[in-house]
Amino acid sequence: PLLPFIARSMNGSSLAVGLLQSLYSLMQVFGTLALGMLADTWGKRRILLLSLFSSSVFLLACGLAVSLSQLLLFRAGHGFFAGTVSICQAIVADVTPSEDRVGKMALIMAAYGVGVVLGPGLAGLIAPWGVFPVCAVASACTFSNFCIGIVQIPEIAREASFQE
Repeated sequence: PLLPFIARSMNGSSLAVGLLQSLYSLMQVFGTLALGMLADTWGKRRILLLSLFSSSVFLLACGLAVSLSQLLLFRAGHGFFAGTVSICQAIVADVTPSEDRVGKMALIMAAYGVGVVLGPGLAGLIAPWGVFPVCAVASACTFSNFCIGIVQIPEIAREASFQE
């Protein structure tokens, strides 16, 4: 919810505000496709962990941006590495018995929905302290997911997705 204010503080136009939003989504589309292909080649766990780590870096960088062009670049990078829902679903499909998959897939989307609802609210609560604290907290949350993933996400043999 803070992007319009950040863009305005950097003398950004209404077009710049729109670009910050649409560029993120566009890069998420490209990221979903590219990361999905890389996950098939290099492994789902490795690419998911890379994406979480990269997202945390780009989120922190957004808080450190001093120009609109930097903010656009960092937002684009974050968008690219945010395209991981399909990788999460593939991991769940690989490690969950077929009779439990639908419920586990629903949990992924529910967790995503909770993040979409709570994230902006938390950002609004932190916003009085500035942009950097908002970005730092978002980065810390993402980095904590990366750390949990290191411990919790199993290494999956590539052939597992072809077995039933």
